[in-house]
Amino acid sequence: MYLALVLHIYQPPTQYPEMLRKITKQSYERIMALLEEFPKAKITLNIPGSLSGELLEIGREDLIGRIRGLVQRGQVELTACAAYHPILPYLPKREIIRQIQVNDSINRSLFGDSFKPQGFFPPELAYDTAVGEVLEELGFTWVLVDGSAVSDWQKFLSFIYRRKGGKLLAIPREETLSFRIAFGRIRTVVGLVRAISLRELEKDQYLVLAMDGETFGHHQPKQLRFLEELLRAGEAGRFRFVTVSDLIGHFPRQRETELEASTWGYTEVVDGQRVWVRWKNPGNPLHNLIGHLRELSFNSVTNDDAKSRQILDRALCSDTLWWASGRPYKHPGMVERGARMFLDAVLSSRSATLKQKQAAEKLYHEISQMGYKIPGRRKRDKG
Repeated sequence: MYLALVLHIYQPPTQYPEMLRKITKQSYERIMALLEEFPKAKITLNIPGSLSGELLEIGREDLIGRIRGLVQRGQVELTACAAYHPILPYLPKREIIRQIQVNDSINRSLFGDSFKPQGFFPPELAYDTAVGEVLEELGFTWVLVDGSAVSDWQKFLSFIYRRKGGKLLAIPREETLSFRIAFGRIRTVVGLVRAISLRELEKDQYLVLAMDGETFGHHQPKQLRFLEELLRAGEAGRFRFVTVSDLIGHFPRQRETELEASTWGYTEVVDGQRVWVRWKNPGNPLHNLIGHLRELSFNSVTNDDAKSRQILDRALCSDTLWWASGRPYKHPGMVERGARMFLDAVLSSRSATLKQKQAAEKLYHEISQMGYKIPGRRKRDKG
């Protein structure tokens, strides 16, 4: 069996610098050190321009250099992404393209010729037909999707899926095993082998495991041991580590399929519709207000206004919606910081009217006040 391990490392532009430094030491440094220790190990790495730019800002050019070195050694394959991690299906086509181009510009400036992505990692693996059409138009070879995107998805594959009516290849993440590793429910290689089975391991097929890189060391400190054990097993030949692009050469057979709108995040049925409740819950008033502020920003900011446009690019990060969702967490400070970026984009825009600026200020204050209220929680009785 071939094993493609995909790690997504990312921090939003609203992240506090001290937290970024902490995560870098706990996770990113340790992952790179393990890859340097095991030269036969390979991973596919997604690092959006948001994080690579932030690493530069806190003086971690050394880490960027280590990643570049691992790419040059053939151990790391870098993917393309949207620069500031927006949920792409919620954006108009022009904004999807812009986010991809901004990401390309940032990462090429930092990684140089080492940044030559063949594949694309959609933030939160949020995919729909419109996103697929844009990726194909931009010339990407493959896109990583959640297993739920494919109606006839199988846990282990011996062929490559292709988007129906197009050339874009779709690589599905094995969701159950990825989830169990990410949440510390598989902690050893023995546990992983049992979950796969020796019989399946002996077959000529592949498995794609994909999760946040922060799993190892930050979210799940003990999972660093699992990652070390897994890479050591690959060094010993128990697993055949490959990049996602390697899979395309190993498995030339293709199967055309209709890709469904999907994400690796939690989906819930609301009013008879499947809803990505962490980012667009119609029953969440904060989500609705943030959506109105985002649309107002689109209508108020033009691309020729560099300052406000750069602020708006950052404001589109998915985290403001995530922290506003309460699914499972809520962080009023992060919600306020994210809403403030939308407001700053409008206020700094030369083309925004006074009416638009006043409307943005009103929405921002509503979001800030509501962000500190926990829906469904009753006030304590006095006395």
